[in-house]
Amino acid sequence: MSNCPGLYQDIGKKARDLLYRDYAHQPKTHFHYRNIKWNFDLSCETPEILPGVTTFFRFTIPDSCKVELRFLGDYFGIAAGVEMQACEQGPFRGKGYNPFVNLSGLAGNTFFSLGTDISFNVATRNFDEFSAGLSFNSPFLISALNLDDKLDAVKASCHYTFNPLTTTAIAAELNHNFSENGATTVTVGAQHSFFPFTLMKVRVNNEAKIGGLIRMELWEKLLVAATGELDFRAANKISKIGMSINFNL
Repeated sequence: MSNCPGLYQDIGKKARDLLYRDYAHQPKTHFHYRNIKWNFDLSCETPEILPGVTTFFRFTIPDSCKVELRFLGDYFGIAAGVEMQACEQGPFRGKGYNPFVNLSGLAGNTFFSLGTDISFNVATRNFDEFSAGLSFNSPFLISALNLDDKLDAVKASCHYTFNPLTTTAIAAELNHNFSENGATTVTVGAQHSFFPFTLMKVRVNNEAKIGGLIRMELWEKLLVAATGELDFRAANKISKIGMSINFNL
């Protein structure tokens, strides 16, 4: 049995996936036509080119693209790569891209791990991101603690699995920002599969926002999700309606 802890991005991943994956959201730069926003996300990972070494590619069109070299050992995981990110936020207007160099590492085993992630902006010659985190893992309960945004924000999350056969689970996340007037966001969510091909999710946070999702497996490798979000503080309560299509080769 391998003791590899995975990669830094695996810290808190199960809680993030339950609370945010497949929900209606866009990257900073996206295509925009009237009230419709969309993007394309393509990713792939090659088989091992050397023992423990793989290559990862991701293209989030038009926001960014990344090429990464990954190495997984018995008690650590390392990822190094280059990334191009769009200079402008919001609707894409073709203002160019900035190059970044990324390096992350994770040490530990399948029960406990800690690591760090660094991103360097080549154009501005500044560190764009510095994060650190740790994770405790058990077959049913996973908890994680991260310091993000150049250690300016702290994020604590946990994920508990009730029934693996029906993917029934709950997750909670607390996000506190030190510089933005001490802003704190608490998000709680749950998921359950009523049928083998259907997954339902719901989430709520302390900002009076409630989100829901239904994801169906139409064919063996095609997933379609319909999502919605209600913002009870907004004049128009239905703030987002979205759809995502995921095709796995």
